[in-house]
Amino acid sequence: PKQQDFQAELVGLKVVVLFNAWCEGDGVYLSDERKRKEYVLNSSGRIYAGSLLGMPWNLSLYQPDSLRAVMYLILNASLLDYDKFADPIQVSRELTALVNTQDENGLLVGRWDGDYSDGHAPTYWRGSGKILRQYFQSGGIPVEYGQCWVFSGVLLSCLRILGIPSRSVTNFSSAHDTNRNRTIDQYYDAEGDRVEYLSSGDDSVWNFHVWNEAYM
Repeated sequence: PKQQDFQAELVGLKVVVLFNAWCEGDGVYLSDERKRKEYVLNSSGRIYAGSLLGMPWNLSLYQPDSLRAVMYLILNASLLDYDKFADPIQVSRELTALVNTQDENGLLVGRWDGDYSDGHAPTYWRGSGKILRQYFQSGGIPVEYGQCWVFSGVLLSCLRILGIPSRSVTNFSSAHDTNRNRTIDQYYDAEGDRVEYLSSGDDSVWNFHVWNEAYM
């Protein structure tokens, strides 16, 4: 069939074949039933965003528009060839890029300057459902705004919706290495003043950072 017809059928959800963590021949197979329930089927949990208490997050795995939104994202914003759709590594990497609209025509806009007047502050969100629904129902207009824990929650939903086992991961005192030398370099002179030209310009240590792990 023509490409646009194929896309229309998938977004219309006539038939969608998911990854299967219960099938030994599938690249995402997990032998532990407890892990399958937690990392594939569980639709709620907590994301740890700077606090050991964590915030409740509803993944909305089983809402009607959630799968439609993920398929729309892959079919309309992705450059992934159709023959790569069965490869969980390729799909996971593509979704990682597409969830963030900074580098791709993706799902969620990141913002850190504190001005969220033309959208919602990242702290507004308590789940993925509203974000996925808004993206799909708007015809692919990126949703405003998110930061790391929101990106992680939405990506977690996208991966689990497609059957890829995954989880959100948080670390505290997170080193942000901008020049890729695997160190945070700070130099000071004998007077205790920072030597700017020797120190890593944009390196920093964030109080926390959130990302995802996927199993395959």
